[in-house]
Amino acid sequence: MTPVLEAITAEERQALNQLEAVLRQGWQGFIDVGEALLSSCDQRLYRA
Repeated sequence: MTPVLEAITAEERQALNQLEAVLRQGWQGFIDVGEALLSSCDQRLYRA
Protein backbone atom coordinates (compact mmCIF):
# COMPACT_ATOMS: atom_id res chain seq x y z
CA MET A 1 0.00 0.00 0.00
CA THR A 2 1.36 3.43 -0.97
CA PRO A 3 1.58 5.93 1.91
CA VAL A 4 -0.32 9.19 1.56
CA LEU A 5 1.94 12.24 1.49
CA GLU A 6 0.82 15.49 3.05
CA ALA A 7 1.51 18.82 1.37
CA ILE A 8 4.09 20.85 3.25
CA THR A 9 3.12 24.03 5.05
CA ALA A 10 4.29 27.51 4.14
CA GLU A 11 6.69 27.43 7.09
CA GLU A 12 8.10 24.08 5.98
CA ARG A 13 8.48 25.40 2.42
CA GLN A 14 10.42 28.41 3.73
CA ALA A 15 12.69 26.16 5.81
CA LEU A 16 13.23 23.89 2.80
CA ASN A 17 14.13 26.86 0.60
CA GLN A 18 16.68 28.06 3.17
CA LEU A 19 18.24 24.60 3.47
CA GLU A 20 18.42 24.19 -0.30
CA ALA A 21 20.20 27.55 -0.54
CA VAL A 22 22.82 26.35 1.96
CA LEU A 23 23.27 23.16 -0.05
CA ARG A 24 23.74 25.10 -3.29
CA GLN A 25 26.34 27.35 -1.67
CA GLY A 26 28.25 24.45 -0.16
CA TRP A 27 28.17 22.22 -3.22
CA GLN A 28 31.13 23.84 -4.97
CA GLY A 29 33.27 23.52 -1.84
CA PHE A 30 32.39 19.83 -1.69
CA ILE A 31 33.48 19.41 -5.32
CA ASP A 32 36.71 21.36 -4.72
CA VAL A 33 37.62 19.16 -1.73
CA GLY A 34 36.96 16.00 -3.73
CA GLU A 35 39.12 17.18 -6.59
CA ALA A 36 41.94 18.10 -4.20
CA LEU A 37 41.78 14.66 -2.59
CA LEU A 38 41.88 12.96 -5.98
CA SER A 39 44.83 15.07 -7.11
CA SER A 40 46.82 14.39 -3.95
CA CYS A 41 46.12 10.67 -4.35
CA ASP A 42 46.93 10.63 -8.08
CA GLN A 43 50.19 12.44 -7.48
CA ARG A 44 50.97 10.30 -4.41
CA LEU A 45 51.48 13.47 -2.35
CA TYR A 46 50.31 11.68 0.78
CA ARG A 47 53.89 10.38 1.14
CA ALA A 48 55.07 13.76 2.46
